[in-house]
Amino acid sequence: MPGYEGPENPLLRAAINANRPYLARRLKHTVYEAGQKFWKPSKPIPYALFPIRGIVSIRLPAESSRLIEIGIIGYEGFVGLPLFFGLDYPLAIPVALTAGEAVLMPADVYQAYCRGSVFRAANERYIAFHLAMLGYISLCTRVHTFEQLFAGRLLLIHDRILTDSFQVTQEQFSHALGVRRATVSQIAVTLRKERAIEYDGRGRITILNRHRLEKHACSCYQNMKAVFELMMRSAIED
Repeated sequence: MPGYEGPENPLLRAAINANRPYLARRLKHTVYEAGQKFWKPSKPIPYALFPIRGIVSIRLPAESSRLIEIGIIGYEGFVGLPLFFGLDYPLAIPVALTAGEAVLMPADVYQAYCRGSVFRAANERYIAFHLAMLGYISLCTRVHTFEQLFAGRLLLIHDRILTDSFQVTQEQFSHALGVRRATVSQIAVTLRKERAIEYDGRGRITILNRHRLEKHACSCYQNMKAVFELMMRSAIED
């Protein structure tokens, strides 16, 4: 991508390697803003979205019209999981957690490419990881404290955004994680006092000491990190 020097999306690389001339005409680069919804739940999924910078939050509707986060996606994967299984309707709602950029692949093109062995294998590997992440996040919300959940979420974002500073407001976290803003603020103050993070009044988070932050996270994060690193190593070896 012109002007983009960050990590490449391994799924997108697998697709481009399969047929670069054809895909060059079908792919579209897009820039998105925090809070942006990529499609409506009542409409067919128009494209597979491959993030190359930023974080997309995957959410499910709850009571009072709230959308609660069940997982996140960065440069390691794609948004539009139902397309892999031949479905064209959304099972969850993707919302941009941070600003970023992505590549869009039309739904029909994505499904056609999934018939190829290399691209399909890359997607299968990612989906296995994604399902594991969903399981660990579900477990974490049941058995661990919000402080552990919040610290783990910061680390998951840090793993994918590959910069120590990023923009996510306390209000965005409270909506995504289904808690009061005051709860997010309380935990953020604790982490600031320990110099694990800096969190200014405009929603700019800076990871000051990752080791200290990891002490506040639970084993669920460490398990997700291990699976994430295994998946990324496998992608590099392909």
